[in-house]
Amino acid sequence: AGERDSLADVLPSSDYESSDTFQDVDHAAELLADLIEAAAVARPGQPIDLAAHSLGGVVARRAVELLDQRGRLGEGPDALPVAVVLTIGSPHQGADLAAAAVAIEGTPTAMLVDQLTEYRGAVSVHQLAGAGSIALPSPRDPPPGVVAVSVAAATDLIVGAEHAIWPGADNVLVSPGSAAGEGDDGGSVHSSLPGRHEVQEALARAAGGLRQRCAALADVVTSTLAARGISTVEDLATALLGIDRFL
Repeated sequence: AGERDSLADVLPSSDYESSDTFQDVDHAAELLADLIEAAAVARPGQPIDLAAHSLGGVVARRAVELLDQRGRLGEGPDALPVAVVLTIGSPHQGADLAAAAVAIEGTPTAMLVDQLTEYRGAVSVHQLAGAGSIALPSPRDPPPGVVAVSVAAATDLIVGAEHAIWPGADNVLVSPGSAAGEGDDGGSVHSSLPGRHEVQEALARAAGGLRQRCAALADVVTSTLAARGISTVEDLATALLGIDRFL
């Protein structure tokens, strides 16, 4: 590729629709891993940084794990220059909402939920539920040489901070006060996380080889309690919604 060619000109592309979010996570990870390899060919030696939100962060993590399995990370002439992987509000430890969706399958409650979303039984939902034969494996430590950062907000009702932990990565906690802007609720906190200045700073520090800032102890305690409270409420809701299996 010429120096002036954009990556959009030399890499394969496809249209994205909301339904793509609910496909097999590992299939999406394979596509991303292939795209990373193609980008490395198009820009030899140029560092590759990944930043992904929500389920996209799980896909990015799985893609990096797949590249490691292929022997494409680390040292050596064929090693890919993957430098930073930043995930934002990503359910690395599964999602309570996905578990709730799976728990009510086949129940009268499910018939009501089906009126709200047609994707409740999607493959990715089952994978994030953390149970069954297609559940995603537990996240592994990032491969050597890859700087991994996982950012979470405890007031996130979609992906609580406890579920966003990536073992071995720098897990950055956005305090409740800074995560909630005017008019934000728990759901909008999740969707607005990529634009938060703390997230932008985390990416800049990772790319610059700097250590992440530490959260204040009070913020950690408050955020942990909030995350556990959200998780407990969601678990209780799951149990109540699934009780009609036995009625």
